[in-house]
Amino acid sequence: MSTRGWATLDGYAVEGGFDTDELTTCWSPAVALGQVAGPGAAADLWAPGGYEAALEGAAGLGLDGVRITLEWARLEPRAGQPDEAALARYLEVIAAAQAAGLAVAVALLDGTWPLWAGAEAWLLGWVRPYFVAHAARVADALPAGVGVVAALRPNWLVRAGYLTGEAPPWRRRARADAATAAAALAATLAEARGLAALRAHPVDDGRVRTDRSLVTGSGPLGRPGLLTRVGALFVATTAGEATRPPRAP
Repeated sequence: MSTRGWATLDGYAVEGGFDTDELTTCWSPAVALGQVAGPGAAADLWAPGGYEAALEGAAGLGLDGVRITLEWARLEPRAGQPDEAALARYLEVIAAAQAAGLAVAVALLDGTWPLWAGAEAWLLGWVRPYFVAHAARVADALPAGVGVVAALRPNWLVRAGYLTGEAPPWRRRARADAATAAAALAATLAEARGLAALRAHPVDDGRVRTDRSLVTGSGPLGRPGLLTRVGALFVATTAGEATRPPRAP
């Protein structure tokens, strides 16, 4: 089979509804203070039919597959209280992608996490069992043939959070804490990857690693996408449409 690659769907930046009326993610305080622009409605993929319309566009582009970030902040908005309806919706999205002839991989963590875990999540030992339980819950629910990536950019999370001040917890040159956070995050991800549920969903990183977003995103994690939403339709994005998101000081 000829390969034309994969694209990503990064939930926080494309779904809409995060950090609007209710503070929900680690970005919430900075968004509330106006230090960064939140995603707002984004591409409104969480609305009924939103993801499905975007996935039709993916199939039309000739892509082999999609990698979808299943947002922890949506799946567990309060500590220890998973949202079963949100998980069911993600499962519908995965089924729609497979029905469109797309291979699917999911990510459990990208650039955001629930507000209740705190901006310093990876320095807080009590967060680890919650993430591992989240990973197990999601992996147990996934259909066969779906790969799981525990975290997409762990090195970026540490660098941006503790060395360059681009992301929560907004620290700069905090090298000692960066090293501690990196080790704690690595241990958390290693424990998650050791779960039998995750091992049942292997993923070929060489096939699914890509910097191409399917849909143009919004907010601090927004990136240019192959498709841009125009009303109810998704159209091919033209060069220069996306702008660089603002950064918190």
